[in-house]
Amino acid sequence: MISVKESLYCSGDNRIGQLGLGGNIDHRKTLQRLQIPDVSSFSCGDDHSIVLTKEGLFSCGRNARGQLGLGDNSNRTELEKIPIPGDEVLLFKCGMYHSLFLTKDGLFSCGANSDGQLGLGDYRNRNTLEKVSLSESVSLSCGDCHSLVLTKDGLFSCGDNSDGQLGLGDNVERNTFQKIDIANVISIFCNADLSLVLNKEGLHSCGDNRYGQLALGDNDNRNSLQKINISDVVSFACGNHTLVLTKNGLFGCGCNNYGQLGLGNSENLNTLARIDIENVLSFSCGIYHSVVQTKGGLYSCGDNNDGQLGLGDNLPKNTLQKIILLPNLQNLSLIISPPEINSPK
Repeated sequence: MISVKESLYCSGDNRIGQLGLGGNIDHRKTLQRLQIPDVSSFSCGDDHSIVLTKEGLFSCGRNARGQLGLGDNSNRTELEKIPIPGDEVLLFKCGMYHSLFLTKDGLFSCGANSDGQLGLGDYRNRNTLEKVSLSESVSLSCGDCHSLVLTKDGLFSCGDNSDGQLGLGDNVERNTFQKIDIANVISIFCNADLSLVLNKEGLHSCGDNRYGQLALGDNDNRNSLQKINISDVVSFACGNHTLVLTKNGLFGCGCNNYGQLGLGNSENLNTLARIDIENVLSFSCGIYHSVVQTKGGLYSCGDNNDGQLGLGDNLPKNTLQKIILLPNLQNLSLIISPPEINSPK
């Protein structure tokens, strides 16, 4: 999904209605405008989407586990308003089949909970928003089946931990939020089965590393946060690959079988390599594709089987290709499955 001047555009798989276009007939190869005004922020899960407007919070797509927060388990092909506790939504994120919401009334979760990723102390799915016992939250992020929440008291995680993605030093899942041993956290991001954390000492990673996506020089999983050898980090995101923006440019590593690193090949990397693109403003990672905004335009690469690159075809790309189907790039923000970097307010 891409926002331009409070208008929302989307492309990709639409079999469940996750694009919010009112149907699920086909996969959209080109960017389509959603008929919803005044969009301020949005997030995408595996097959569901959540959008915040001046009129409230809306969701669409797959709902088998209640991840839309609408009180039932029926899919939606159009955006429908979510009943939200409190009068102000501060932040929200989608995991694969679960969702987290931060409002002035506290932290809430809904959707899949088979690994305890809702942080509610059990393994029962929820189709309405339920309050989580975690106070003074300031940022959050969702992986496939795990969750990270940054509070004023530190960083906490829960959910699936089979690859060590909770950063707790073991591989035991948790159904309540547990504090991670790291201080001075600045920002967080998780996706798939890995987690990235930036603190004053640098960028750290843990979890699944089969493709080298932890950027640690090998392919061994980690169950505690390990520091990555890179400095001057500005922002970062991950799918089964990792992108890191520094003052010296954009770097990538990890899974590259569709060319999602934009390096002109399909070789996986376990150390960060510089990507040939300048003046990067923002970027986002899907599981197997990437989108990068620069001062000169919007670019995409990687898997394109469902037309998710917005280039008008279904062919994968191993170098960043310019998307030319947008009216302009002023006031642009972008999120692909999953959402972009989280920063505490």
